[in-house]
Amino acid sequence: MTRQDLEASTDRALDAWNAHDAARVADEYADDAVGRDNADPERRGRDAVQERAQMFMTGFPDLRIEVLTRCIEGNTACEEWRATGTHEGDLMGIAPTHRRTDNFGSTFIAFNDAGKVVREHIYWDSAKMLRDLGVLPEIAAAGATA
Repeated sequence: MTRQDLEASTDRALDAWNAHDAARVADEYADDAVGRDNADPERRGRDAVQERAQMFMTGFPDLRIEVLTRCIEGNTACEEWRATGTHEGDLMGIAPTHRRTDNFGSTFIAFNDAGKVVREHIYWDSAKMLRDLGVLPEIAAAGATA
């Protein structure tokens, strides 16, 4: 795969996220893809990728992801991103709070020779998202005494 092929794959995935098309997100992954995330259990396979994408798309119907930095070397890509959205749908069992989140993270992606994602590791501040939604107390407030 060329650098341009891998850029095209990551662009297609980003476009699918922003179009709220979970099936198209999953199309960029190999059948045996493995995903790890500091906020989720390990995901295996395209169906799990699609379910996770749909969960965030349902929870944040106005979800928008912007890639800030992208590095590609060999069959590996790294992206720094910003995600914003308003919590208007169920998310991991959390009822809509109608609050906005603005979060940053990084994703490390390994591709196979066909240009499909075979492994990804996502690092992001999931606690910040929960604080933004009002379901996790601010650290200062949690440690304050009366």
